[in-house]
Amino acid sequence: MARENPRWGYLRIVGECRKLNVTVSATSVRRILRRHRLGPAPRRGGPSWTAFLRAQAGGMLACDFLTVETIGLTRLYVLFFVELDRRRVHLAGITAHPTGACDPGGP
Repeated sequence: MARENPRWGYLRIVGECRKLNVTVSATSVRRILRRHRLGPAPRRGGPSWTAFLRAQAGGMLACDFLTVETIGLTRLYVLFFVELDRRRVHLAGITAHPTGACDPGGP
């Protein structure tokens, strides 16, 4: 199986053997492959985990909605977004009436 399917790892071979009603452990498969000078399945080329997370963060935004109490005891509602990759904050709007329209410039 390993020669016909060079990208299969030990666990995949064990799973395929189970489909054929052959019970074998991953350790046994590894020993057999070593005996026949067949190494483990090659690692798939691709980005590292850190590079993958950075690429995902490049397209993600976080948002938050909070309230601020002013000196005149007026409550303002603020909506903002954060770009995760650059940590840049974008103010979406501030309003004194959350059911009303948001004013990007302030109250």
